[in-house]
Amino acid sequence: MLKTSLLAAALVFVAAAAADDKAAKADAKELKIVGTGHWRPANVGGGTNAAPVHKVIRSAEELAIASGLPADKAKNADEQKKVVETVARQFKADTIDFSKQMIVVVTAGSKPTGGWSVTVDKVTVNDKTATVKWTAKAPTGFATQAFTHPGVSVLVEKFEGDVKFDPPAKEGGGRDKDK
Repeated sequence: MLKTSLLAAALVFVAAAAADDKAAKADAKELKIVGTGHWRPANVGGGTNAAPVHKVIRSAEELAIASGLPADKAKNADEQKKVVETVARQFKADTIDFSKQMIVVVTAGSKPTGGWSVTVDKVTVNDKTATVKWTAKAPTGFATQAFTHPGVSVLVEKFEGDVKFDPPAKEGGGRDKDK
């Protein structure tokens, strides 16, 4: 009798936890991905052990800095306009409206070969946090024998809260063996 009661209580707990998880997922809103493009880090640093980069860009000045302009030039409206126009073309968009949109950047860190790909699968918002779900895929077959730093950028609806990345960036560089 005691075993039956314990088993019934455990089943009720598991069912309640599953229901809470489903309810949380149902509350999540998916942000629309407006465009996707490659991301070539301006100053990766770290050589063959460069760490992955996960970045959210919410202004033209932030984009100019992320694109490699020095901070003093990044404040210049003409320089910002040039960078925004260049990146907008990559997204096949006329322009980027930072009052309504933001850019999410994900790189996989240094990889020992070419052929790696990075994709942003979706961006969801639950409460005050957006989660960027992304994947990195290893090459299949032959690949260029050169160090690379694969990355992607996506133009999405603007979100003002915290942004986390799933999976999070690995500490200590990107020379992992993920497949």
